[in-house]
Amino acid sequence: MTQVHDPYRDAKALSGLTLGKATGYQAEYDASLLQGVPRKLNRDAIELNDSLPFHGTDIWTGY
Repeated sequence: MTQVHDPYRDAKALSGLTLGKATGYQAEYDASLLQGVPRKLNRDAIELNDSLPFHGTDIWTGY
């Protein structure tokens, strides 16, 4: 059986985030709760380097 590398397991870049952890409920919007996840984790896992011509935008939709 092939073992798949999980780029998120024990990732130092994610250790300070609240993702997957219990948090208090905020009744109002709080921009400080938004937390970025580095794309480099997945790019390293599939052996993409930073020299590729990446372009784009992030579009966030909240419901």
